[in-house]
Amino acid sequence: MKLSIITVNFNNRDGLQRTIDSVVCQTWCDFEWIIIDGGSTDGSKELIEQYQAHFAYWCSEPDKGIYNAMNKGIDKAKGEYLIFMNSGDCFYEADTLKKVAEVHPKADIVYGDFTQGGKKQMPFKKDILLQLYEQTICHQATFIRHRLFEKRRYDEKELKIVSDWKFWLETIVLDNASVEHIDILVADQEVIGTSTYSLALMNERTKVLHELFPPRVLESLDLLHWHDTNRPMLRTRLLIERGGWAERLTRSVLKLLDRLFLKIDFRANGYVCQIQKKEKRHSPFYDRIRNAFFHYIANPLAYRYTARYHIMDSMESIRYVIDHRCSLSRYGDGEFKVMMGQGNGFQTPNPRLSAMLRHVILADDAPNHIVGLPLNMQKTDHLIDGYPPFFWRYFTGRHIWFLRRFFRKERTYLNTQMTRFFYEVRDKSHCAEHIALLKQIWDQRDVVIVEGAQTRSGVGNDLYRNARSVKRILGPATDAIDRYDELLKAVTTYVPKDRLVLLSLGMTATVMAYDLAKLGYQAIDLGHLDIEYEWYLRGDTHMDKPVAVEGKFTNEAVGGGIL
Repeated sequence: MKLSIITVNFNNRDGLQRTIDSVVCQTWCDFEWIIIDGGSTDGSKELIEQYQAHFAYWCSEPDKGIYNAMNKGIDKAKGEYLIFMNSGDCFYEADTLKKVAEVHPKADIVYGDFTQGGKKQMPFKKDILLQLYEQTICHQATFIRHRLFEKRRYDEKELKIVSDWKFWLETIVLDNASVEHIDILVADQEVIGTSTYSLALMNERTKVLHELFPPRVLESLDLLHWHDTNRPMLRTRLLIERGGWAERLTRSVLKLLDRLFLKIDFRANGYVCQIQKKEKRHSPFYDRIRNAFFHYIANPLAYRYTARYHIMDSMESIRYVIDHRCSLSRYGDGEFKVMMGQGNGFQTPNPRLSAMLRHVILADDAPNHIVGLPLNMQKTDHLIDGYPPFFWRYFTGRHIWFLRRFFRKERTYLNTQMTRFFYEVRDKSHCAEHIALLKQIWDQRDVVIVEGAQTRSGVGNDLYRNARSVKRILGPATDAIDRYDELLKAVTTYVPKDRLVLLSLGMTATVMAYDLAKLGYQAIDLGHLDIEYEWYLRGDTHMDKPVAVEGKFTNEAVGGGIL
């Protein structure tokens, strides 16, 4: 196997040094090495000259971006396979290429495993079309047959971020290129790269999908994606050998369970038993079994599991925002449902919003930005009796096994419920102190409220009376994500960065707080704070369910969406 290694660099001397070190130490040397530098001014060119004896070709000249540089490298390459190991990325160990060569790969695209920041990332394990719909293949760990580039190149004119992803879709899905996975750690990928999350990335992904696939195919992919991410997470997987008494016993047990209330989903690698009510099988017996299961097994296990995460209480969370002047993205059951492909009364299921929410909750690249999680997923003894604690125990018990992939033990989270200080709270004696502390966030500050057209936050009450000034940008009352680009542009065009931006746009606010933080704003997702304040002003300390507020969109109350 003759190999061409292509390294693209621009003003990343330190990263280039790491890449060079990882290549020159390889014990297998049947490769040519091509360096394409974009006219760096940080000493990269001098470093390249120092190692130029190792290169079959190198240049240092201005280019039109990373994909233009990668195409330049392709033009100069002569190997049977190509791999792009750009500056900052490294081969995993000195004998990586030797291990790959010993496999004698035959496929058009051969991809191995990789680490990111020292942590191994999971390879593709599902249907590759669905996997590519959700994410990309790591090009640093992938060997591409040269002849594939005779038909297609990286789109350097229309795309700045996802051109490599488009190339995978075109070659694997449309051209039916053969694909092979090798169980070898090939690369350590630099954590910081071009293809980090941004609004531009989401726009480019959407553009590519609509360019390559007709609407009917995209609808099917959305459905498959929803099914893949929204299965009930409480499951028992029985991996057994085909044939023999174990399989016969398992089939008998599953048939018995199926007759009761379980939906049995067969997979090629075993059986998946999902705790899910079958249609037309509703019965008091099923309800008793389900409720007992969640009450005595699923919920206690889930709450024991969530105890490992550090979530501040509400007052600590408010003080943190005041002291650090940070941006806040709050995640509650609504955001989690959208991440799982669902919707609610003011946000229909939306794949773009789902992907954005999944990224924001894990991202750490926005300055002075923090994520909020519901403290109700750790304890419910502070809630009133009735539906709220029942809902949160059931929700946590059912969905934590999906959501845990997005939570991190090493991070500190604020309490999403910091803006939910009245209705659900058992002890209402601290509500006055709570709202007074919240008001300190915007005390004597110029505030811009970005909200749904029917939200009217602070209208008719004194919630923002202590602010120096209040202006508004109005968006749709429902499905605000559909106008996201316009709303974000309105903020960046008309709002100075010294203003405090308060967001009340449903799940879209969670994403916008992050994007605005990256742009240098302080943006806080306030959610239903104004409605909670209206309930507080009414003084009904015994209210047992949400009630509509006249003139304001109150999605949680019966009739609250009719204004």
